[in-house]
Amino acid sequence: MKIFHLILLSIFSFAELIHAEESELAHAVKYHVEYLRESLDDERWSISVSDATIVVESRFDVEGYSISVNLDGKPTMTKHRIELLFTPELPKEEFVKLAQARLERLTIMRYGAKTKEEYSDARKFLVDNPLPRYSAGGRLGHSFSIYFKSSESRFRGIGPLDIYKEVRAAETLIDSNFWKLAE
Repeated sequence: MKIFHLILLSIFSFAELIHAEESELAHAVKYHVEYLRESLDDERWSISVSDATIVVESRFDVEGYSISVNLDGKPTMTKHRIELLFTPELPKEEFVKLAQARLERLTIMRYGAKTKEEYSDARKFLVDNPLPRYSAGGRLGHSFSIYFKSSESRFRGIGPLDIYKEVRAAETLIDSNFWKLAE
């Protein structure tokens, strides 16, 4: 009977630990959402939240200039979207390993791939394996990695100039709210 009680106690303790981490994550997301809502112009930017993601989206259109221009030569009109995904902190060893693997792929892309397939594989790896851009702490000493994803990554550039400046100002404000790790 004592073993059964120990097993039950272990299960409940583990469940409480998982719940504590989840609630810490929710608290971190909530804290940063409040800051962003206070800091960004709500007439120009909308903010939505899911369990571990904050989405900041422009209420205005941006012109996205792709590498291959549309057939009519016009830029793509879209909303600018920024996603901030909160996860438990990526351990230092994994961060360094991922950064080294990304550097290898960046080197292939910058200094020449031997084949188109090698170039495509390197590009796909970089897209599929981002580094966290930020780190943030929670109330109980938990730390979180935050991944930054921008709709701008689909384009060579965005415009017009005043819109570009407004997007950069919003991203700078987001940067100021976190401890920046990488881009």
